[in-house]
Amino acid sequence: MATTRSNIFDPEGPLSVSFNTVKDLITLNLITILCCLPVVTIGASFTAMHYTALKMVRDEEGYITKTFFRSFKENLKQGIGATFILAAALGFIGLDFWAIQWFQDDPGFVKAAAVLLALLAAVTVLTATFFFPVQAKLCATLRQNISNAFKMALSHFPMTLLMVVFNLLPFVICYFVHVLIPLLFIFGFSLPAFWDAKLYNGIFKKLEERADAGEDL
Repeated sequence: MATTRSNIFDPEGPLSVSFNTVKDLITLNLITILCCLPVVTIGASFTAMHYTALKMVRDEEGYITKTFFRSFKENLKQGIGATFILAAALGFIGLDFWAIQWFQDDPGFVKAAAVLLALLAAVTVLTATFFFPVQAKLCATLRQNISNAFKMALSHFPMTLLMVVFNLLPFVICYFVHVLIPLLFIFGFSLPAFWDAKLYNGIFKKLEERADAGEDL
């Protein structure tokens, strides 16, 4: 019995590992939110979050804050560019959805426009879902990373949908259960990113192996 207890509380035991993971996820969530506050840095912050989450999945993270801010600094310029592009895309879609209400006398046009905008919104969301992990791991231009994210989102479509569910789930839960809203500030971003990383880890391992072999990605 004593041996069992010592195993439970061992620094390398499951209880300690779980506690450290929870602690790291809380830290990661808080610094991600703080680094999003300037708004224009949202892209760099989400990129650093996914970089750190993948390191956690691989047990390579070291110090969470150090890992996060290293990626944040390296991706700041492209992250700001990504923030503006994503904001422009979502703004364009939202404005167009608002504008088509003025064409209610032409239901055929409204229906066609709504379907087209819904498809554009879906492509934007799916691409954005894979963009930040791609930006975190692949050394390429912003344009290339957007293209790579789009291709990966489509080629791994079921996984991408599951990642979207992971990312939206905390907000959906808090929408219906308001008392849980404070949890968004504790796990709302980092926990879905951690789940996402568990999914796409295998994809990036294969890409890294191809890169090490000198093959084109």
